[in-house]
Order: sequence, then C-alpha cells, then structure tokens
Amino acid sequence: METYEKKEKRQFNKYDMAIGLFYGVGIFLGIGIFFVGGFMTMSGAGWGASLFGGGCFSLVFGLICHAVITLRRNEKREL
Repeated sequence: METYEKKEKRQFNKYDMAIGLFYGVGIFLGIGIFFVGGFMTMSGAGWGASLFGGGCFSLVFGLICHAVITLRRNEKREL
C-alpha cells in the first residue's frame, strides 16, 4: 500500500529575497573589481589577480550576508 505525503510548498519570503539581493550585489561588485583591476594593470597577471580578487570578494560578501540573514530569520522563529 502506497502512502502519499503532503509536501508543503514553501514560498519565498522577505529573507529569501534579501539573500538573493545581496548575492546579486556581491556579484555586481565582484565584476566591478575585476574590470577596474584589470584595466588599471592591463597585464595578464593583473587580469588574473583582479578576477581572483573579484571572485573572492563576491563569494565572501554573499556568504557573510547569507549568514547574517539566516541568523536573523532563526531569531524571529524562536520568538
């Protein structure tokens, strides 16, 4: 006999939207760092370093914002 579980669809809330927004901002700033650093040096090593720096910045910025927003979300649930 098969049983079917009712799967609840979780809708996006304001915290999910904020996380997406901050990841988008981090990526935008990382691309900006890449282009500014690359054009300032105009060398292969400069482009590589600015790509690494921009990528690291966008990742770290997004992860920190994600962690802060997740902690805020969990605080609200406990209240």
